[in-house]
Amino acid sequence: MEEWKVLLYKHMDESDEPKEVDKIAQKMFQYLATTKLKEPKKFVQRMGPEYEKMIEYLDSDLAQELLRDDYFFELTIKLTRKYTSKTNPSKD
Repeated sequence: MEEWKVLLYKHMDESDEPKEVDKIAQKMFQYLATTKLKEPKKFVQRMGPEYEKMIEYLDSDLAQELLRDDYFFELTIKLTRKYTSKTNPSKD
């Protein structure tokens, strides 16, 4: 989680709207933590209806900037899966 926060702060420092970047990142984390992906491979490749639903949910140009950072995107997915497996072991 610490590494994710460091990357988030980097994005916030580089943005004209740091609070909005933080808000979007938290929203993305929450979305992924509460959504069971039916096609995770497609999602990781930024394809499919589940990915499109997340884009609609985030509804922001700043979200596109965060999602272009491959490492941040993959780390967010990894952390949310780890979080959901700890809070609800029956989900996986």
